[in-house]
Amino acid sequence: MNILRNSRGFTLLEVLLAVSIFSIALLLFSAYFVNSFTISKSSDRELVAMNLARQIAEQYKNKDYEDLNDEIDSEKTPQSIELNGTTYIVKVSTEKLSLEKPQKISENESIIRKSPENSIEGQNAPILITIHINIEGLSHPLATMHTMVVYPERNP
Repeated sequence: MNILRNSRGFTLLEVLLAVSIFSIALLLFSAYFVNSFTISKSSDRELVAMNLARQIAEQYKNKDYEDLNDEIDSEKTPQSIELNGTTYIVKVSTEKLSLEKPQKISENESIIRKSPENSIEGQNAPILITIHINIEGLSHPLATMHTMVVYPERNP
């Protein structure tokens, strides 16, 4: 019996103080983990969107010039693609570019002059493909990719 009277334990106040300090620390750490999870999820979405844009750009690059030329300046409705539980909205636009060829003036110099016979137009004009990837409710695109397709000249 004497042993029980001499042993000291924690008072209720000390236990409550320790539990409250532990709870506050746990709350701070949980907020950090929730925030890091949100950042990780948004980074994952951006990475998936960029890979999706690359994949779509490769599909367009592998098309024949005639097929790609038919799509220029045509109205395209945005596509919806669902990956990993997220719906990505894909908008592709194509545009034929008109570039100027440099003219050689001397061995080491060339100049660009604007003239109809000097422009790269027609069948072999470069085509600019722009791909925007977004998700609903987001004000800015997750990924935007520009790529240019240039087909070699064909000899008749």
